[in-house]
Parts: sequence; C-alpha cells; structure tokens
Amino acid sequence: MEDAKSSVGEIDLFTGVQEADVVHKHIVFRELSGIEEDVLASKKMSVSSKITRVLANCVQAFGTIQDRDAVNKMVRKMTIADRIFYLIQLRILSIGRDIQFVDKCPACGNEDKKDFDLNQVVVKDAPVATSLLKEILLPSGKKVRIKVANGESEEKIEKATTDDNAATIGLFVRIDSIDDQPPSLVHVKQMSFKDRNALRKEIDALEGELDDTYKTSCPACGHEYEGDIPINGVDFFFP
Repeated sequence: MEDAKSSVGEIDLFTGVQEADVVHKHIVFRELSGIEEDVLASKKMSVSSKITRVLANCVQAFGTIQDRDAVNKMVRKMTIADRIFYLIQLRILSIGRDIQFVDKCPACGNEDKKDFDLNQVVVKDAPVATSLLKEILLPSGKKVRIKVANGESEEKIEKATTDDNAATIGLFVRIDSIDDQPPSLVHVKQMSFKDRNALRKEIDALEGELDDTYKTSCPACGHEYEGDIPINGVDFFFP
C-alpha cells in the first residue's frame, strides 16, 4: 500500500532572503511528518536548532533554490519575523488554522479557553531584504549600526544567554558596530539605560512587528484586555 502524498503549501515571505542580486520570498513546503516530530522531541538539540531543522526539512523550493545545503543556509538567514510566519503557515498546513489555549484574566484571575484563527497573524512594517542595516545615534552620542536578527541570531542568543546577560545578549547580536568598531558584550552591558532603551526602540522599528495579539473580555468579570497568541517553539506543534 502506497503512503498518501503529503499536503503542499505555498507562501510569500514579508521580507525574504537576498542571494546575490535576487530576493527570494516564495516558499513551497510540505506538511510535517514523523521525521520532524522526532526532531521536535529530541533532547539533544536546542530549540532554535530544532526550529531551523524543521523549517528547512519541509522546504521543497525557496524561490528558485532546491539544493538542500543552500536551503538550510537560506532558512538560517530568514528574519525572525519571517521564520515565525513560516512556522505558523507550516502549523496551519500540518494541523489546522485554529489554535486553542487557556488565558487568565489580569483583573480577576479567571481562566478562560480561547480559540484563535492563525491566518490572522501577519507581519507589520516588515524590513526590506536589501536594507537590513541601519545607522543610528544614541542619546550618549555613540554611533551604532544595527542589523535585523535572523535564524543565526536566534542560535547565538540561545547559546550565549545566561542569568547574568539575558537582557544584553538580545541587543548584542543585533549590533553590527559601535563607533565603527566591532561590538563587545562588555560595551553593550555597560551602556546606559537611556542608550539601551533607545537602542531597543530603533531595533523594534527596523525589524517590524509580528501582529499576534487578540482582544477579548473576561466572561466572569467583563474586563476587556489584550493578549498574545502562544507561539512558543516546539509546544506550538502539539495541540
């Protein structure tokens, strides 16, 4: 008996990946299989490595690229927003567009079951693939060139983060230079709070925003509030 063919989907990324003079945005991909479930269940791989492996495995064509090694490199270069968007589309194809989760009212603490259509998630103000660097001036007068984070950045963040540098690492991997010199973790750690806040604001503006929020009202007390869809890596694929 022959195995049933996997479902296939197609999407256009919001930013895409530039290779030479071409920006590749279109991805053809298949649904998840047991191979990817084993990757997700692995105890030996980091979360970012698992996500990269799963995303790359399912790509059948990234623009005009089909070579597996080249596809792996392209997936690692995808912006974080594009990676999450593709992750969501892969989940929709493999499991379904509806996600159910439990949220807690911030006013009364009542726990309520929510349903959300993942097709509503989009990337707002996405960066352009040919303009992933930006030079800014911090309040202190330091000239900083920042860059959009991608899959490689995610891996660096996960490997380097400790209890002593959790807030700093996220900034560090997004800095290309400080006063035309390569950044050091020490320099970023010693930045003033004013500089770091200004840096975060500029980074958010450069990278765009994944719009995954929802508005709801508590059935118990009527309080209206907003929340974020739980798109949290591995668990996202196990409804």
